[in-house]
Order: sequence, then C-alpha cells, then structure tokens
Amino acid sequence: LPISGTLLARFNTGTFRGKRGATLTVVIDRPRFSEVRLRVDGYIRSDMVFDPGAIEFGAIEQAQAATSVSEVSYAGRRDWKIVDVRSNLPWLAPQFAEVSRGNGRANYEISVTVGEEAPIGFFQDELVVQTNDRGMPTVPLRVNGEVKSALTISPQAIALGKVKRSEEHTSE
Repeated sequence: LPISGTLLARFNTGTFRGKRGATLTVVIDRPRFSEVRLRVDGYIRSDMVFDPGAIEFGAIEQAQAATSVSEVSYAGRRDWKIVDVRSNLPWLAPQFAEVSRGNGRANYEISVTVGEEAPIGFFQDELVVQTNDRGMPTVPLRVNGEVKSALTISPQAIALGKVKRSEEHTSE
C-alpha cells in the first residue's frame, strides 16, 4: 500500500530577506530505509504582506460558488502597483482592487471565487500576483480548500449476492 504524509517547512522570515534556499533531507525508516533530498527556494520580502498569508476556503458544497479575500499591504515605491492576478485553474477566478494609496504605501484587496463548476475533492493552487516591480514582478499567493459532494452514499458498496431478473432485494 502506498504511504503518504505531510512535511511542513518554514522560512525564518524574521531574520532573512531576499533570495533564500535550503536543502531538506527526509529520512524514511519503514518499510525500507531511504533518504530523499528536497530543495526549497524562495524570496523573502518585507515590503509586501498578505493578510491572511493564504486563502483557505475550507469545505465548500459542490455547485455552490464561494468567495474569500486577502488584503495586500505594500510599503516602498510610490508608483508600485498590482497589474494582474492569475490562476492556473479555470474555475478559480481572482479579482483585485486598489483600496488606498499614499506616502509610499498601497493597499489592495484580492478576492478569489471558486466557481460552481469546481470538481469534487481537495484543491491547492498558487495565484500569480503580477506587479510592476522590476526586481520581483510576480509573487505567489496560495489558495486551497475542498469541494464536497452534495450527495453522499453510505455504505459506498453493497453486496446483494445472486439476483434473478424481476426479483426484489434490499440491503440493511
């Protein structure tokens, strides 16, 4: 049987700025000993902050549109702006709007709508926030959630045994 798990790695954003990277070594001891090296790279910036830092929808009912929001605060260049926000998923629709600007600060709101046509199951994507910053023009914003089926069947499988044509059977 396949074994799965989760690994959470965090950058120390309070200490470092700019481009950073690290190699993580994951040691697996069962069923057989193995090592895997994972390379993680990122760019830590202090001039742009998402609040919250990711858009987390939680559970969404199938065929029901849902919208969530993240606020973006920027401090730096007076002419800085968000020029586009894109998604890789056709049923995930981001929009953005400038909320305020002044004294080298800009505030935006990014809203994301999960469309009615979203497939059932877990999803995770990164929106691409495109800015006019020449040094770091694109910034990722994580989006995740789960689309739940409006219909659930329990038990998922039933066994009726041999059934003859035109014969009724019930399962309890």
